[in-house]
Amino acid sequence: MQRPNGRIGVVNTPKAIIRDDWVKLILGSGLLFGIVLRTTPGLIAGFPLNDGGMFLRMIQDLGANNYILPITTTYNLLDIPYAYPPLGFYIARIISDIFLIPEIVLLRWLPVIISVLSILAFHLLAQAILKDRVRAALATAFLAVTPGGYFWHIMGGGLTRSLGALFLLLSAYAVLRLFDQGGRKNMVLAVSTCSLAVLSHPEIALHTLGTCALFWLFYGRTRVGALRAFWVVIGTLLFTSIWWLTVIFRFGFGPFLSVLHAGLYGAPFLGSLKNVVLSRLSIVPILLILRLAGVGWSLWRRQWLLVAWVVLPVIVEPRSSSIISLYPLSMLAAVGFTDTLLFLINWFRERKSRPLLADITQSRVLNLTIMSVILYLFLESLFVNFSLVENSLKSSALDAMEWTRMNTPPESQFLVLTGDRSIMTDPLQEWFPALADRKSQTTLQGLEWTLGSSFLAYIDKLADLQSCESRTCIENWSNQNEIPFSHLIMQKNTTSTLLFSTLQEGDYLLIYEDQNIAIFDASDLKE
Repeated sequence: MQRPNGRIGVVNTPKAIIRDDWVKLILGSGLLFGIVLRTTPGLIAGFPLNDGGMFLRMIQDLGANNYILPITTTYNLLDIPYAYPPLGFYIARIISDIFLIPEIVLLRWLPVIISVLSILAFHLLAQAILKDRVRAALATAFLAVTPGGYFWHIMGGGLTRSLGALFLLLSAYAVLRLFDQGGRKNMVLAVSTCSLAVLSHPEIALHTLGTCALFWLFYGRTRVGALRAFWVVIGTLLFTSIWWLTVIFRFGFGPFLSVLHAGLYGAPFLGSLKNVVLSRLSIVPILLILRLAGVGWSLWRRQWLLVAWVVLPVIVEPRSSSIISLYPLSMLAAVGFTDTLLFLINWFRERKSRPLLADITQSRVLNLTIMSVILYLFLESLFVNFSLVENSLKSSALDAMEWTRMNTPPESQFLVLTGDRSIMTDPLQEWFPALADRKSQTTLQGLEWTLGSSFLAYIDKLADLQSCESRTCIENWSNQNEIPFSHLIMQKNTTSTLLFSTLQEGDYLLIYEDQNIAIFDASDLKE
């Protein structure tokens, strides 16, 4: 082994894995595992995961209005402004009409398909930022198998969230290319992807603006770069104006100002940042260790972009910051393995007068280690997937809602009792108005566009009802909050057994019951 100038040599063995083959192996494994992880929950559940009820009705409203943006949505009979960015609804409506696929089937599978495409979009962005195929492939694999990291994108409501994430990644990539290369083609690509991101999801619109501004700060802070950024903003405003101008003309700025209150801006910054960065994710905190190693390496080398991008979403919009920060954190985890770990190994080998490693792909032990890590994360993600499967409607609830639609008066007002204080992630709460076609007094979805500063307080109010264990508690809650009801539907296996007993012993009429669902008629007592 040649050692010029007395320095320790570099390992370069013919038996080492070829770099290109290593990249293909890691990237292919990540993509394959990512597809399996995103597909299996929907296959097992047989129904859209968690949420999506409001989106089902908004897709139907769009068809009923002949593809013209409706003024309000019929969801939950509340005249909620049809102010939500409509791209996902138009895509689902068009596919449903052309291929005759039921909307509810599209809510089950479109988010999964889009989420898989986001893995490929992330790989493009990772290559552009990290400027190394090995790091980019590893970052992509980490993103694909992060336990729970894809949950919000494959749910029924992921129709808009996954679409927004896809175009956020593509817009970041396009903006990087624009600042680096310029050109009309890159300008068109940047404006198009930014516009599609804005038209996909309200929170993603804010994160796209923040991410592009951050990239301008690092890559485009010149007179030419500022001019390019200006035209991207102008072009995006122009191409999205057909939507936001329509909403403003109909309702003013009220819906947009109201929805900002759902962003959890009052949450403590350091607490939110801690939750984002120090999330354990898995039983063995492999990703956490690698992320912290990547952060330390980046700070030591004064490479600030990825660290700044981790922090930025907490400032821009805390509610979904953990989802957006996952992108730079996945890249930092890759840096933690390819740079920090390699540095420590070479430091140890140098002290022992052993040949240095030029690249992690040249070590069979490291190759085996990284494949074991990816496989472990994949297996743990499979296990975690069952929690998401459980958070979807079962046949018993679907049957009860169909019975409700056919056998209760259209003007009925329901309290939905599940015992779950997490109102926004309770599938029965959201799907009931869409499938039973009756008004739910306890469903929160859609009210972020109307309640304004009262939104968070209203969440607590609805959550308090779910803790009731008696008829008296329910009636006091109804009177104190001036929320009337004529019927109750309760999920027996998750609510208090005492509550079911007190309702049976009272004057409420039990009109439907199976092993999981009970429906009571209280209309006679309310007259």
